[in-house]
Amino acid sequence: MAFTQISPRRWERVVEFRLEFDDLKIPGAGSTFPCDADGNVDVASLPEAALENYARCMRGEGVGPAYITDLSRDVRVDADKRCDRCGGESYFGRSCGVDICGSCGRHEGLARCFCGWSLSGRNGRQELEELGEVIDDD
Repeated sequence: MAFTQISPRRWERVVEFRLEFDDLKIPGAGSTFPCDADGNVDVASLPEAALENYARCMRGEGVGPAYITDLSRDVRVDADKRCDRCGGESYFGRSCGVDICGSCGRHEGLARCFCGWSLSGRNGRQELEELGEVIDDD
């Protein structure tokens, strides 16, 4: 086994709110700022240009009244796994379709991968081609 599960896959709630202002001149346009459930914006975290836009919106210049949008959602968090070879934590490599150790690069359940990784230390893509695999360049 290449990886040991240290915590199961789970669902987590991401709480996110936005303070929004609709542009009065351009339909569908406007400004939005991260805020808490009461519409309070952490102005200290805004970049300078966003802070200027926020001040303009708060003065009501060219925008309609503010409203709060709840963008909270449930997200699936993959299981946490640890590599049995080096002890590093893994992540799911979307392009490879498998869990990959962040420390040593080991791919769970594979001997070689089209990304170039290989147990042998050689080029995994080249090994696959030598074995007769046809790999399309995307």
